[in-house]
Formats: sequence, C-alpha cells, structure tokens
Amino acid sequence: MASTEAFWRSGISGIVNDISGATYFQSFYKLSLNATQRLPQVLFVRHPFERLVSAFEDKAGRPRDKERFFYDVYWDRIAAATGRNATNGASNSSESSGVSFTQFVDYLLRVPVTQWDDHWAPYYSRCEPCLFGYDFVGHLETAAQDLALLWQRMGLPPLNSSLLTRRNATPRRHRRYFDQLTASQVEGLYRRYFYDFVLFGYDQRVYFASGKS
Repeated sequence: MASTEAFWRSGISGIVNDISGATYFQSFYKLSLNATQRLPQVLFVRHPFERLVSAFEDKAGRPRDKERFFYDVYWDRIAAATGRNATNGASNSSESSGVSFTQFVDYLLRVPVTQWDDHWAPYYSRCEPCLFGYDFVGHLETAAQDLALLWQRMGLPPLNSSLLTRRNATPRRHRRYFDQLTASQVEGLYRRYFYDFVLFGYDQRVYFASGKS
C-alpha cells in the first residue's frame, strides 16, 4: 500500500480530474496538509459498470501514439484473438483501437481479475476495503455532498460546490454499451464485480435489463 500522502494525492486528484479538472486539486491538497498531520485514508468509488465503460471509452478511444501501453498489452492482443489488427484510429472514436466493447468484455471474462488493469479492476481487488482502515468512503455520483461532509469532518472551511460539478454523463450512455452484450456476459461481469456492488451499495438491475438473451 502506498503511503497515506501518496494515496491521498492519487485518489483526490482522480476525483477532481473526473469532476472539474486538476486546477482545484492544488488548493485542495495544500489545505489538507495545513489542516492536519495525519491525512485521512479516503476512498472514492464509482458504479462498477459505469467505470468499466468510461475506462473503455478513454483507453480504446485514443490513437496508438497516445496509449501505446494499452495497445501493446490489451488492444493488439484482443484484436489478434479475433483475427483482426488493432488500428491507430482517431481520438474522437470510442472504438478507435478497432476493438469493440463486446470483444473487450469477452477478454475480461477469459482472464482472472488479478490480470485486469487498475483502470477497470474491481476496487476490492486493489484497494482492499475489508482489510484497509479507510476513514471515509465516498461515491463519485454524490461527490459534491460527500466531499463537503469530508471537509466538515476534517474541520476545514466549506467547499465551493460550484467547483464540483460533474461532466455530463448519463446512465443511458453506459447502457448503450451493455445493450451490445448478451445476458450471460452481463452476468459474468456482475460476478466479477460482485463485491464492489455489495460493499458500496450499487444497483445492477438496470444493466441486466440491457443484456441480449
């Protein structure tokens, strides 16, 4: 496990990048250092299936020169397994790698979770919430409220909630990807993310309605 400071920097930076960009993080982090010697152990989570779609769009939607690691380790291998070559693609396409979401899911269901990349691996397999004593667990879906509560518990001045407006992302967009999957594929993903759903209180039912029979 990384040091508390590194974990805090990494985790909160990711939250703020996801919500409103990196600028606000600088004052966020400096203020936390001034407020306490012991930085709280914080974990923010996201709906497992939304996180999976977001990671796929981000990493498969960029050209080879921007994401060479993912082409070498994932997209080229997945494409080769289907008799295709991963393309260089255009950065504005969610499938610029030439790998479809269905092919990506097929790959995930063939390999153990321990071989998954951190961008889509279940939280329980990386962050160990049952073993690590987190002081606070928040949800990206309610980040503004959760960060305000965290700030309050740390005894810090109230946050400017206008800085914590998430990018426009709707469950409907994520479900479009799951509409491409079979019911058995959705079930397989749910089994692999099961502990994340249970530990963090997420609902999977709407995605089960998306899978094809």
